[in-house]
Amino acid sequence: MAHQPRRFDNLRARPPKPILAEGVEPIEATARRLFSSPDGQRVLQWLVIGANEVTPLGASDAALREAEGARRFMDRTLRAISAE
Repeated sequence: MAHQPRRFDNLRARPPKPILAEGVEPIEATARRLFSSPDGQRVLQWLVIGANEVTPLGASDAALREAEGARRFMDRTLRAISAE
């Protein structure tokens, strides 16, 4: 039983392919509708404020990675709901 050699491109993260059923709107449209209401705007503002909180001086690497991940997630979300 021969193993295939591991290649770097096999380790690279690939975005998942979206699976859309017949008649189902894209997730961006759903999120746009969700965040367009006054309550949705309030929740979105709360998420953005939380993601952009200042990281304390001397924070651990894990805390910095978590903060950067939150910022990137919110940036991606804001781009997705503002597109169109």
